[in-house]
Amino acid sequence: MARTKRSRRSYGAGEWGRNRVRVFPDPKTGLYQIEWRENGRRLTRSLKHRDWSRAKRQADEAAAGLAGLGLNGRNDAEPEPLALGTLLDIYGEEVTPTKAETSQRSDRAATKMFLRFFGRDRKPETLSRRDWDRFIRARRAGRIGPSGRRPEVYIWLGWLNLRASMIGFPPFDSR
Repeated sequence: MARTKRSRRSYGAGEWGRNRVRVFPDPKTGLYQIEWRENGRRLTRSLKHRDWSRAKRQADEAAAGLAGLGLNGRNDAEPEPLALGTLLDIYGEEVTPTKAETSQRSDRAATKMFLRFFGRDRKPETLSRRDWDRFIRARRAGRIGPSGRRPEVYIWLGWLNLRASMIGFPPFDSR
């Protein structure tokens, strides 16, 4: 028995890899389907009609919408740019609690030091390698630290506390 030839009609609109859309009839129902990719996943939705010229027009509109607008016809919302302080606050709320207690203390100290150096209102996208190198130089020189003291002060106080404990004196306060 000879098979009847089915219509393999489809229409593609848009640029490959950017806003490509394809319209084709569903083999079982004959209703037109629209297909596109979003975040690497192929999505297909029914257009719920059998009008070829209307399906082509909808494909062109959808391709134009994917180029600049969302499929719902509205601009996709741009996220509000975060300041460095907000970004580090989010990190402190979401990531830091999952760490051990000493790591949490270290994170809090590093956050304070980083914000003191760059400022809470600094935009993270403006940070460059030069800024990072300047931060490292200041840190090594002792101009910035967890409490603003030079590292030599901590070494000196540690040495004094060791000597004091050896001869029976109470330790010096490091604050």
